[in-house]
Amino acid sequence: MVQEIQMCPRVGVRQSGVTLFEGSSIIDNGTLTINEQCFRWDGQNRQFSVPYQQITLHAISKDPGRQPMSDHTTTTFSHPHMLVMIDGDRLWTPTLEQHTSNGDDTIPTEPMTVDETGSDAEDDLESEGTNSGGRASDCPGETTILRFVPTDANVLDTMYTALAECQALNPDVSEDLSPSDLEDVDEENEEYDAGNGYIRNPDQFADD
Repeated sequence: MVQEIQMCPRVGVRQSGVTLFEGSSIIDNGTLTINEQCFRWDGQNRQFSVPYQQITLHAISKDPGRQPMSDHTTTTFSHPHMLVMIDGDRLWTPTLEQHTSNGDDTIPTEPMTVDETGSDAEDDLESEGTNSGGRASDCPGETTILRFVPTDANVLDTMYTALAECQALNPDVSEDLSPSDLEDVDEENEEYDAGNGYIRNPDQFADD
């Protein structure tokens, strides 16, 4: 069966028939949209979008059992997929079980709480070079690791290229600024409490 893959306006793709995993746990089935405006998931159970500035890493794996985040070969994840690492905690409320795309079977998943200890899910993620909750061991703060598994693995290159191009169109401006530039921006945007609201740039009221 040929999967639908439509070009979005200008740059991007809209890929249906995708299964979403967090770490190695199945989360949802739905459609992934990648265009210059957004990286968006529309699933049967969840809908969310991610700013490109929060995507810290993306990679594809066409060889089941190989982990694109690490130099080590593992057998933790056995589907060709695109991996996306997001800076920050997950964008949804965890649930205990989800249904497969045909609605016949129920696939149990572990409660997804950051910094959970002593669980089988944590052991699986650590074997992939990550800490609990989908956090990368070499990345400070909270990190969510998502895997997108299309029914047709041949579209992985298209998905990867679209994400790379769209992320390039949405650079993180703060990364290009020096510390002094950031201080200037903070000073220009600083707001002062004036009792009845806020005054922006109070120098405008200074005596000549």
